Amino acid sequence: MTNAIEIEQRESDENPDAATLPPRFEVRRDGSGWAVYDVNTERVARRGAVSQGGLSRSTAEQSAWEMQLDENEARYRQDLAKAVR
Repeated sequence: MTNAIEIEQRESDENPDAATLPPRFEVRRDGSGWAVYDVNTERVARRGAVSQGGLSRSTAEQSAWEMQLDENEARYRQDLAKAVR
């Protein structure tokens, strides 16, 4: 399975001109399985009202992937809005 660091590496390999920022989400083992951690807060991430803890490893990795994609899109939109001003 792919973790957030591998995702970021693949994205930078596909688009070497893009600014590389560290991934925000990591998959880590927790007491009841696997969890997606937000590295900014060092807490289990949430998608809406749903905690991303106690997951299977594959589910946690898929969730981290999707959350990182959402984060990258938000960063892009934010940078684009700044550039337009």
